[in-house]
Formats: sequence, structure tokens, C-alpha cells
Amino acid sequence: MRTEPFIRYDPSAGVWRLAERYLQAQGIRPHQRLEVDNLATIAALVDQGLGIALVPDWSCLWPHGMSIATIALPGAVPVRRIGVIWRERGPHAALARVFFQEVRTVLASLDGDGEALPGTLA
Repeated sequence: MRTEPFIRYDPSAGVWRLAERYLQAQGIRPHQRLEVDNLATIAALVDQGLGIALVPDWSCLWPHGMSIATIALPGAVPVRRIGVIWRERGPHAALARVFFQEVRTVLASLDGDGEALPGTLA
């Protein structure tokens, strides 16, 4: 990442701050070529050989047939936490509770021990 042309995810996006902190912690100052605000566009640019990028691993959303290699980050990897909020007595409260339970079920299956991942949803 120190020598290849770097395609930077839009710094105004919250997820970029995680990437920036990771690069700083690793002492990496990439050679920026482009700044793009769309992950699919970044994937397409990487596919065309225009550089490398540090982005969330959302490869399931990228078009099929791309020649992109993904590499797990070494060291302490940034974590992005998300949550769900809703109006407790609002007209969609029952739907929100069902959605919340489905999310917990999915997260529990990812954890592998039948419990939701700590700190993700309460």
C-alpha cells in the first residue's frame, strides 16, 4: 500500500475514518491516485488495474467476474458497529421488533455459539 497507486474511499464517509486510523496505526502513507465515493466504482477501478483500495469487505455486492484479490488486514483491524433504533410505541414498533430479532438471529449464527456478537445489538 506504500508503493501502489491508492484509490481512496471518500473521506466524508464515516467508514473512511476507520481506514484512515488503520493506515496511520500501521505507518502507511499511501500514494493517492483517486478519491471515489462509491464502493462498486472503486471495485471497478481496481479491476481495471488503476490502483488498490482499502474498503469494507463487501465483495458480495461487487459485480461478478471481476479480477480482484482481497487480503485480510494484519494487526488490529478496525471494527464498525451499527445499531437499530425505533420509536417504542410507534406504528411500526412491531415490525421493528421482528426486524431486530432477525438481525440477532443472523448475528448469532455468525458467532457460532448461539449468542449475538457482543456489543452489536442489545
